[in-house]
Amino acid sequence: MGLFLEQEVAALTPLPLHPYDCAEVALRVCDLEGYLDFQTNRYPVPYEHVVDILTMKVTEHEVLV
Repeated sequence: MGLFLEQEVAALTPLPLHPYDCAEVALRVCDLEGYLDFQTNRYPVPYEHVVDILTMKVTEHEVLV
């Protein structure tokens, strides 16, 4: 088996089926204009959420509210 002993190979566990979720999660208050601020950007939300505390999940490619 090369450099590994059989006991070492048997002790290994497989990688998880799904990748680890490393998205940033933050709470933000929607301002009176209907926007959430995150890292110098402003993201619009529906007007009915003005002054609500909303949860943002930010990944490498998208922002989810």
